[in-house]
Amino acid sequence: MAGHEKDDDLRIKLQLTGVWILCTVLLTGCFQDASDTLPDPTITDWRQLAVGLEERIINMGDDALSQLYIVRIDPAYYRFEAHYTPQTAYYLEEWQAQPDLFNAILIVNTNFFNADKTIIGLLVRDGQQFGYGYTDRGGTFAIKNNFPFISHNIYQPFDATGAQHAVQGFPMLVYNGERAFERLGRASRRTAIGQDSQGRVYIIVTPIFGPTLADFSAFLASSDLGLVNAFNLDGGGSTMLYLKDTITVRSFDRVPAVLAVYPIGE
Repeated sequence: MAGHEKDDDLRIKLQLTGVWILCTVLLTGCFQDASDTLPDPTITDWRQLAVGLEERIINMGDDALSQLYIVRIDPAYYRFEAHYTPQTAYYLEEWQAQPDLFNAILIVNTNFFNADKTIIGLLVRDGQQFGYGYTDRGGTFAIKNNFPFISHNIYQPFDATGAQHAVQGFPMLVYNGERAFERLGRASRRTAIGQDSQGRVYIIVTPIFGPTLADFSAFLASSDLGLVNAFNLDGGGSTMLYLKDTITVRSFDRVPAVLAVYPIGE
């Protein structure tokens, strides 16, 4: 009887292992093009893709399923635009097909949104304001005088006057270089945006699985990224990222707002 029980245990373990491998393959196939694979996860240093544009993989845990994919952008070479289609949402390929995004080298999802596909928080597109700014939570990524910056909506309430573009999300993850969020919560795919002391902008996504917000906050603050400020954007089924000729992370859901990055001069 004991032998049968051991055989049953082994059979169950093998079945679970098979399911885990199958799920991993299926999930990976859903999140990225077969031709656009992630870089080798053992390569943890920054890799330059172009002047002012770098990528990096960091594993938060002990396996590749907990990857953070990070793009570092120097605003001396690239500009940022928010795009919003009120009450309409698109998958990544549909966003790529929009005329205003033909020349974008990067597209990432931004604000949380309601069931009717209207954004939550504030978004500014070419000086036009949509939604209502947070005063009790989260952060703002904005462009004023062609200069990108991140502010904390509680300690530095955002004044949209003169803003060319802006997006908002919550919670703050890093503020003045320190961990900014500690509440318990569930793990999920994540999208975040941050900035370092040199003004470089960081786009961060979890392509497969993601951490809790508390763990995400603690990791980003203690990492060697040198982030001064960072905040959470819509994640879960909304997490999406396109980086030209490099990676495609597809969302499960259509989203109504994205941030696009273009080479200066295009």
